[in-house]
Amino acid sequence: MKTDNTDSDFYVGYLNSMPMATAFWLKKVIAVGFLILFLLVAAFAYLQSPMNRGVYEFGISKAYEGVLFADPLPVLQTAERSYILVGNGKFGAQNTVRKWLGGQKARRVKLNATLIERAPLAMLEIDGAGQPEFISEIGVVELTRRPTEIIGQVELTGELVDSKCFLGVMRPAVGKVHRGCAIRCLAGGVPPGLLLRNSDINSSVMVLLLSGAAGKFVVDPQWAGRKMTARGQLEMQDGLPVLVVEGPYTLL
Repeated sequence: MKTDNTDSDFYVGYLNSMPMATAFWLKKVIAVGFLILFLLVAAFAYLQSPMNRGVYEFGISKAYEGVLFADPLPVLQTAERSYILVGNGKFGAQNTVRKWLGGQKARRVKLNATLIERAPLAMLEIDGAGQPEFISEIGVVELTRRPTEIIGQVELTGELVDSKCFLGVMRPAVGKVHRGCAIRCLAGGVPPGLLLRNSDINSSVMVLLLSGAAGKFVVDPQWAGRKMTARGQLEMQDGLPVLVVEGPYTLL
């Protein structure tokens, strides 16, 4: 069988060179393929949820001085701001802080802790095994908690999250992918939060949840990562948004 050498488009791999028409067509196919691949990668990146802005200073311990409170939230109130307190790992700090206070409502202390922050909220991870430095109280006024600002009765719908991971310890700290971790954090005493999303301006804010005047975190950890509705009084406690829940939660 003879091959017609006048057919300039004929090409097999063992020939020394590719006909110009075939080479031109192949280059166009490769260029279009790379362009489509680039657009797919760009679209995939664009459609991803933005990484949260939280900060976790892992391994960095700094000294903080202020007034220590255990109820309704474990808080260190400094001259600059108020910090929510949590323990190491997947544990809250309320029992540890109550032990440090020894029956008192508040004490001025200096303690070492790791910063967790996602503006406008901030948190300190304390080491429950150690003891803070207790500073002699100069006066009663110095240990008075800042007045609570009552915003009003509200009904809020959002995702149940654990505040520690959401503020910066984990990324992402929401949804099904984080649900297992959030369940354990909430069960360990980390203050629960209700994540409120505003799709119109692509923003979100977390409101801490307390149940009733006693301030206990009565919420089922198994609801973590799920959408729920809570009703109650919205307050600003020590500069922290808190919903004092009245009545049962509604799981959606």
